[in-house]
Amino acid sequence: MATTPYEDVLHAVERLTPEEQARLATALEELAERRASESNAQWNDVFARSHDQQQKLVAKIRADMEAGRTRPLDLGLL
Repeated sequence: MATTPYEDVLHAVERLTPEEQARLATALEELAERRASESNAQWNDVFARSHDQQQKLVAKIRADMEAGRTRPLDLGLL
């Protein structure tokens, strides 16, 4: 029976010594932290570049509210 790549990795990890598994876990945690940091930096960049668009949208929403073109959110309709 064929195994999935995920299963192959699990079997390979099971063959590691406890010390090797601990080093692998540490390396994976560091990689995950780096990826999360990179992702946060990308989102921060996206938000920073869209600041003008956000401000225009806020101004339009406020104008719509002041002109009575909005209504309260009815959570029952969601």
